[in-house]
Amino acid sequence: MRIGFHARVFATEHLRGWSRYALNLLREMGTLSKKENLLFFLYTDIPLNKDLLHLLGDFQFEIREKKGLNFVHWEQVVLPRLLKKDQIDVFHCPINYGLPLQLPCPSVITIHDAIREVYYESDLPVRKKLSIAWLKIEAFHRISRWRADRIITVSHHAKQDLMRYLQVPASKIQVIYEAADPIFERVEPAKEIQKRYQLPKLYFFYIGGWEKRKNVPFLIKAFLAAQRNSAEGHPLRETQLILAGGGNSGFREKISAELNLSGDEKIQWLGWIPDEDLPALYRGARAFIYPSEYEGFGLQLCEAMISGCPVLAAHKSSLPEILGSGGDTFNLSDQAELIEQMQKITIDEEYFQILKKRAKQRATDFNWRKTAAKTIELYKGLLK
Repeated sequence: MRIGFHARVFATEHLRGWSRYALNLLREMGTLSKKENLLFFLYTDIPLNKDLLHLLGDFQFEIREKKGLNFVHWEQVVLPRLLKKDQIDVFHCPINYGLPLQLPCPSVITIHDAIREVYYESDLPVRKKLSIAWLKIEAFHRISRWRADRIITVSHHAKQDLMRYLQVPASKIQVIYEAADPIFERVEPAKEIQKRYQLPKLYFFYIGGWEKRKNVPFLIKAFLAAQRNSAEGHPLRETQLILAGGGNSGFREKISAELNLSGDEKIQWLGWIPDEDLPALYRGARAFIYPSEYEGFGLQLCEAMISGCPVLAAHKSSLPEILGSGGDTFNLSDQAELIEQMQKITIDEEYFQILKKRAKQRATDFNWRKTAAKTIELYKGLLK
């Protein structure tokens, strides 16, 4: 079977949600390629990041890099011609849009969520929605949803949103969970990395974007309130909040200014963290806290759980589904629940150990080999 893969996502400098999904999926399918008799072709109009391609491992794939007059011309004209020339059996686009209107083979698209429609579209001014740029983006999304023979999404919550907000029929959607990158299964000593980042003995950890839906101010306010509400001598008084990630430094600076955090030594802003350092930061934390208001999946939950890090997550969108019994959730309508959880996990060693055990157990439900196998079965089903 000859599989075409929309590979523009590998042109990025750093791995984030979509590129991390595509990399792990393709790498794991590559380990099954000999057994399943698969040959992969990666299509792009721009140079791909060689460092990311190196992470794909040792399996047979060919890169087809050919420019068009512009992106639209490449995607709608050049790409279909290349797929026909290479006699591709199934074409897969691993991001929310990117399928040409005309294709010479069955197609699959992964739509990770309906966040644009659920979370952002209602706040846009009418003139923005009527702009040429917005209408073009909307057209690309609609073409991809209509043209796809099957749509993969990453949680049952996301499936319901695709049905409700995008009017995608249930019969067209298959839920296939993601998983943590294999790097998080490593168990080498973490002390050196924790020393490099000058991490304290006790800290809560957050990593993710800084956009509004990530709800970082809620976490910061709850943490500061938990410290204020704790008695003298309570370990929480010496605990720090470590915030890592990137994507919107302006929003981060805005948060810091609004909450007057410039001189607060209990909050550290680490910025972007290399993947190889992340497992140690998770493992050293008293808890990973994720206050996001909307996620299609919430990959950080899997990363924390497989690292054996206790998890506290917002009871919103897909997070309760993915977390399952692997941690505890808190309500975003009131800080009190999260404050209580912070105080308890800081002083209650039994509760801390229970959450660690639950996290490790739940992590076994997510596996890239299983994800890859289910995706390959989906491909096969399109050829019957």
